[in-house]
Amino acid sequence: MRLARWRVASSFPKVRKNTAGYALDAYLASGDLLDLIVGSEGTLALITEVTWRLEPIPPARAAVRAAVRDARRLSHCVPALLSLAPARLEFLDASFLRFVADEIPDLPRSEELAGQGALLLAEFEGADQAELETLVERAVGILKAESVEVVVGHGERELESLWAVRRSASSKLARLGPTRRSLQVIEDGCVGVDRLGDYLAAVRRSAERLGLEVVLFGHAGDANVHANVLADVSRPDLESALTELYDEVSRLLIGQGGTPAGEHGDGRLRAPLLERVYGWEMTQLFQQLKRTFDPTGVLNPGVKLTERTGSPIYSLKVGPDALPIPADIEAGLRWIEQQRGYAAGRLALADDPSSWSARELD
Repeated sequence: MRLARWRVASSFPKVRKNTAGYALDAYLASGDLLDLIVGSEGTLALITEVTWRLEPIPPARAAVRAAVRDARRLSHCVPALLSLAPARLEFLDASFLRFVADEIPDLPRSEELAGQGALLLAEFEGADQAELETLVERAVGILKAESVEVVVGHGERELESLWAVRRSASSKLARLGPTRRSLQVIEDGCVGVDRLGDYLAAVRRSAERLGLEVVLFGHAGDANVHANVLADVSRPDLESALTELYDEVSRLLIGQGGTPAGEHGDGRLRAPLLERVYGWEMTQLFQQLKRTFDPTGVLNPGVKLTERTGSPIYSLKVGPDALPIPADIEAGLRWIEQQRGYAAGRLALADDPSSWSARELD
């Protein structure tokens, strides 16, 4: 058992958040089977019941929003802010500003950040208002020299105003027009907190070299980066460009000791990366674990563990090489994407696509 613990500990990425593979590290630490099932994406078991424990909201809350001049400095700012134990710590790349500027006019202009900056949002909670004010003052002190502006908010209304930018951008990215889509091909990388800024800069460089536009945002406190590729789906070499970006960013992540799956799991897209992250021996252990729980292989086959070789972008649903689908179903799916109507059932869409495709799109 001691040898097993050492092998697992030495194989797992040293990051704050990781959902690649099976959580053997958490299971060995706790001995609780639940830690192994959580994050297994339905490949080991079916969960039939969940019990939640709710925590009270602390009475004192405050937030700080900083327009950091250079996103590479997040590698310095974020570890310092983490020492203050923020309740939330998020970032938005400067490229987001042009999507939300018309809705949130008090944001700094994108040119002020020269395309290389980022918005950093931190929220603090506590039972004591005086102690909370001390934390906010220290946070402002950390951020002031690095930022174009620092804004502090107190109370529910001011906090909602500061966080509005985080919620506004996603809906805009779903409405890019008929030939552009926001694609989540490299959208869940996680690195060490002290490498966050360098990782963001490297992703930008890779995308620029391939002629692809990316928007970066995510959970700064975990250095978990969500990268949306704003792709022209009429581009003839779209699949090859996305595959090259996927390969390049994956090499970068793994080379930095990071993970390609911070919180969203492997699915089928990242399953081929598992051996590169953990090595052959640990991947074989994952395979054995899967066979033990699911000897007939009926639970979500191809997810997390795959035998498939070749391009991981094989099932891209847009672009010149995508498989054609009926126009009414395509319009219905587009409505769901743009209106974020994800509660719509697939069978309902297939049975009566006209009821969805006829809906007005913004």
